[in-house]
Amino acid sequence: MPGTQLEGGAVRHSQALELLAETSRLLASDHITLPRVPGGRLDGAYRPASAEAELGGDWYDAFELPDHRVAISMGDVPGDMRIALRAAAVGKRSPAAVLEQINGVTAIFAYYEPSSRELTYAVAGQRPPALIVEDGFAGCLPGGGIPHDWLITLPPRSWVVFYTEGRTLTLSCFDGPLPERMVFSAIPMAAPIVRAMVHRFCDQQAVSDDQRFALTAAIGEAIANAVEHAYPREETGRFELRLSAEGDCITVDVQDQGQWRPFDRRDDRGRGMLLMRELMDRVRITSAQHGTCLSMVMNLRKTA
Repeated sequence: MPGTQLEGGAVRHSQALELLAETSRLLASDHITLPRVPGGRLDGAYRPASAEAELGGDWYDAFELPDHRVAISMGDVPGDMRIALRAAAVGKRSPAAVLEQINGVTAIFAYYEPSSRELTYAVAGQRPPALIVEDGFAGCLPGGGIPHDWLITLPPRSWVVFYTEGRTLTLSCFDGPLPERMVFSAIPMAAPIVRAMVHRFCDQQAVSDDQRFALTAAIGEAIANAVEHAYPREETGRFELRLSAEGDCITVDVQDQGQWRPFDRRDDRGRGMLLMRELMDRVRITSAQHGTCLSMVMNLRKTA
């Protein structure tokens, strides 16, 4: 699977924050007016020591679309590529379709929906962006190969860094409540990002440490099912997470759009459903032609 999770690896969280600090000290050289982003901010930067930057080969762009999404692009090929991407962006929903419309493009293109914090991007011949979550995940997102749409709902207090040799563009996502609906590409890397979302939800609901552990573990198992069993191995689908609290109950829904494959009966696998039933008060699976929904309920008043 493309992308490398760096959490706890060579690129540590503190180093990622240093990159953000360095980015904030630099100024964009080509005077592009970046759009306002509700609930966040866009910051552009360049590296004066970069020969490519001095030659003007690297570029970035961002602009608001009529439907209030923000289009973001970055590349390292001079000429009219930026203008071509602007023209192709209007009226589309798929970043991969935008890149495929322009022959020979080497760029990254993204749509960001501020109201839902959903970022959808595709990569053609560029480095994939990096994601940094405060007190949580720090790593490179997937990308590479044939342009493909990757989807992530950004956690509060997170940063997405798009970069080339000479340019950096940072999308900041400010603090705030979690969206009611969170959508992700069905890949293993989604798990630590969702975990950051769940911890934020637990902070908002003031749950106990034991309940936090149970909720985080159960949701992790539900996501693993969607990633491993909902889609053919050669296909990358998506899943949707909904978290809600009403009265003394927390409700979790994990919805995919695939058909679950048979569980692997190896000794070390196939125990996720048993674990979810042990950790949560109610677990229900609803399968239909359009996908599978795994619903769970936790009673906060129940004695552990």
